[in-house]
Amino acid sequence: CDQGSAELSPRCTEYARKDSTFDPTQLEKPTSAIECSNYRVPYPKTKPSHRLTFPVRRIESPPMPFSREHAFDALARWRPAPVFLDSYRLKQLSEHLDIYFGPPEEFFLAPDTQFHYTQDRIVPILDNGNFDLVLFDDPNVNQLLYLSIEEPAVVTRFYNWQQYLGNLLLDVGESCDDHDS
Repeated sequence: CDQGSAELSPRCTEYARKDSTFDPTQLEKPTSAIECSNYRVPYPKTKPSHRLTFPVRRIESPPMPFSREHAFDALARWRPAPVFLDSYRLKQLSEHLDIYFGPPEEFFLAPDTQFHYTQDRIVPILDNGNFDLVLFDDPNVNQLLYLSIEEPAVVTRFYNWQQYLGNLLLDVGESCDDHDS
């Protein structure tokens, strides 16, 4: 049953006969699936342990980056004040609040950078105005994570929106004190 030979081997001839029934005990060694498939002959019926199996390699699709709309929905889930949702709709917020928070535009402009920080699990929803710190929504544990972009191992966890808001107000107050000095 070589691919190059024009004649059938005795084992494949057994399968090629129209009126014959196959008895695997009549063969000296088992017939391979490749041997008979070259001649479009049915495979021998064998025990499951004798069937030829091929390893199946699962091809996983690359992780999909989070879109701006997905991030907006994740932020809205926390029911923040309207000004936080407005940061996604408006270029500049009133009272120049956009220097303290806004959508993490860098992640949406270069989505291939997201996976390093998100691991296709947490959603980037806000940054601190200059993309040093990014607030992520972790829907699996219902927490907000504040990560440093330069040191992703440094994580601040907030268990509710008020904790994040208190931290933000402290940052705003500290920056106002710096400008007054």
